[in-house]
Amino acid sequence: MSINSSYEQALAALTEIARDYEELLRLSYEKRDAIIQNDGESLRAVTQRESVLAARAAALDKNRELAFDRLGLEGLALDAAIERISQNADGETARAFSRTRDIVVRAVSALKKENERNRELLNAAIEYIDFMFNVIHGTRAPEPLHASRSFERASERNGAVFFDCTQ
Repeated sequence: MSINSSYEQALAALTEIARDYEELLRLSYEKRDAIIQNDGESLRAVTQRESVLAARAAALDKNRELAFDRLGLEGLALDAAIERISQNADGETARAFSRTRDIVVRAVSALKKENERNRELLNAAIEYIDFMFNVIHGTRAPEPLHASRSFERASERNGAVFFDCTQ
């Protein structure tokens, strides 16, 4: 197998990984919308598509690692491997690897931020559901709610606490 063929295989795998990460980022925006709209069915569908894409990206990364191994780049991080390719490959090949790496880095960075935002939205939704469940079922919090004495007396008479004064 020629060195150019190995470069082509490595670049093809890296390009597919970049596409998958961009698609994962797009799906994370869809997930955010589903969370905000309280659309459980859409959230489930997006999560399933994310799982498939993440598995595909992992398999493609294995192919990328094998192609990098054939180029003598085994064990190197992506940036270090592409730096070495840039030193040894022709200009166009080096630029193609650098562009693709930049796409992957940008997508992964944005994906981390969006996933953190989605995690926060999900946690807020869960807290709201817990709060509403307690309101509907009239359960009292096990600890004082840091409310005024008149509020505590009123809630004792009604048997339910409708407002969490700690928030």
